[in-house]
Amino acid sequence: MNKPTLQEIQTQAIERMAELMPAQDDLILIVLRGHLLVEEQLLATVKAHARRPEAIQEARLSFRQMLHVARSVSTLQVPDAVWSAALKLNELRNALAHQLEPSALDAKISALVDPLIRLYPAVFSHFPATATGRVRSSLSVIYGNILGFWSVHAAR
Repeated sequence: MNKPTLQEIQTQAIERMAELMPAQDDLILIVLRGHLLVEEQLLATVKAHARRPEAIQEARLSFRQMLHVARSVSTLQVPDAVWSAALKLNELRNALAHQLEPSALDAKISALVDPLIRLYPAVFSHFPATATGRVRSSLSVIYGNILGFWSVHAAR
């Protein structure tokens, strides 16, 4: 069986994100789906660098743990702001998933979004300047950076 090319890996992942992200502006659904998609990329990152990838699955690492393991094996230059934003995404997801009326929701969204706007203004220009549009932009940046990191290694 032939190993997929870098372009094939990345195209498939981008299509998957486009297919699974909700069309409606439901913040909770956007955050939950986006979080799962980013978590999937973190798992793929760690597995791509592991000698025994099945052990990673069996470890049942949390999102935060998986993120730190992925960051530790990072061979490409993923900006610190992206890793930090992924942690903020996790905090936002936890607030939405575990609290009926999360406090300081706007502040949590800003903590996720603001550092990424400065680094990737072009990405943010493609989405509405609403809370859901800004979160979608942030998810695209995080997902794309982590996808770019592991897929280069997997295609080698």
